[in-house]
Amino acid sequence: MNRAYATLQALAVGDALGSHPPSAPGTSATPPPPPARRPSPPRSRTRTPKPSPARSRSPSRPPPPRTTPGAFLDTIIDCTPPTNVRAGIIDARRLLPLGDPALASSVLGNGRRVAAHDTVPFVLWAAARNQDDYERAFWTTAAAGGDIDTNCAIVGGIVGDPPTHWRAQCEPLPLQPHRTARPSKIRGPSP
Repeated sequence: MNRAYATLQALAVGDALGSHPPSAPGTSATPPPPPARRPSPPRSRTRTPKPSPARSRSPSRPPPPRTTPGAFLDTIIDCTPPTNVRAGIIDARRLLPLGDPALASSVLGNGRRVAAHDTVPFVLWAAARNQDDYERAFWTTAAAGGDIDTNCAIVGGIVGDPPTHWRAQCEPLPLQPHRTARPSKIRGPSP
């Protein structure tokens, strides 16, 4: 069993590096030919935003300009100093084609470690993929688990206004800020 696992691992490493492990005795030393690839249709680099009937903005604010997910993260990478957070954002950029939030968060982190490098890359990945749909951005982020409330709050702040039907279900804000009683003077020990 261990020998089979080691062989599979060597094959995977060889394929990842574009080479193949040495042949077993009595076999051909030439690697097998690569599988034939079908040409894929050319893809456009620009993303056409999909209209979302559930999303509405307040009339006083125009929608922010949107960009492709890759350009969105490239801009952030360019403005981020060389840290673990930046390395994670670069990984998030590479994972943009991945559609599974649980898998993306297993690589990028989801806030369980309560650190920026474990939260920011995944949150930016979710926001970049769902710039035009607040509700989808929110549920994509929540599906990854981890520090859900923080992650969803960050994504919501990046993506923009929540849908009108969500805001209609919120509790009203109090008219006055909550005031606490003033603390009494603290007396030290009596002499």
